[in-house]
Order: sequence, then C-alpha cells, then structure tokens
Amino acid sequence: MQRVSLFGIIAMMAVALTTIAATSAGLPDPVATQFGGGGRAHGWMTRDGYVVFMAAMTVGLPLVLWVSMAWLPRVAPRLVNIPHRDYWLAAPERASAMGALAGFGAGFAALTSAFLCALHLLIVAANESTPPVLPQAGFLWLMGLFGGGITLLLVALIWRFRRLPGRR
Repeated sequence: MQRVSLFGIIAMMAVALTTIAATSAGLPDPVATQFGGGGRAHGWMTRDGYVVFMAAMTVGLPLVLWVSMAWLPRVAPRLVNIPHRDYWLAAPERASAMGALAGFGAGFAALTSAFLCALHLLIVAANESTPPVLPQAGFLWLMGLFGGGITLLLVALIWRFRRLPGRR
C-alpha cells in the first residue's frame, strides 16, 4: 500500500511539473498571480519567479503534508487526533493505523498537487486576456472539488477509526 501511495504522489507531482513547464512559456512577464473581486488581477510576479514558485509549491507543499502525516504519528503519537487513539496506536494495531494515516497523507498530498496544478491552469487562462481576469466559475468549481475531495478523505479516515473491532 505504501509503495502505491508513494507512486501516486510521485506520478501526480510529475504530471503537475510537466503541465507547469509545458504551459508557462507563453505567460507574459510579469504574470498576474493574485486576483480580487470579479477575478480582476491585483498582484504580479515575474514569469521566472512564478514558475519557480509554482513548481516548488506543487512539489514541496504536498511532500510536507505527506511526510508530516506519515512521520509525525510515529514520533509524536500524542498529537494524533483519531477516534480511540490509545487502542489504534497500541502495539497490535499500530502498524495498520500508521499505514492508514500514511495513506491518508498520500491522498491529501496528491489532491493538493492536483489542486495547485489546476490553479496554475486557471492562472494561465487568466493571463491570456487583457487585462487578466481569473475565470470565476472555474475557480469556484476547483475550490468545490478540492473541498469535496478533502471531505471524502476525512470521512474515510474517520470511518476507518470509528469504532473498536468487535464492538457495535
């Protein structure tokens, strides 16, 4: 399971980095990167700075999320907030619980990388118009999908640890 999770994270990051590299050459310099009401641009970055920033965020943030969710429970179990924590983190169930938490972290990391890649595509679309305007409907859909994905991951995590085995 952990190999599949790691492969999924790496694959999503590779897709995101490839997408950013393939779509950034046509961006203007400077690039509109911050948008306010109505999608109007109000913040700018150099093209090279933007590409480096997006590449770093698309890889760095998901890695930090995944490592913290896979590693933190092992070194600081008191910080883990799951139902029946004492049972799940005890010796007989610990390996299974750690695998589930790492899997959740991998899903969250891959979802975050996909979100940032899609956000980049919206920023590319926004910079194709003069003046740059972020597509509001696309942004709202993206936020909804990201929020829905996080919700599904959290429900799955809570469901996984909802009750002790052998109890109803």
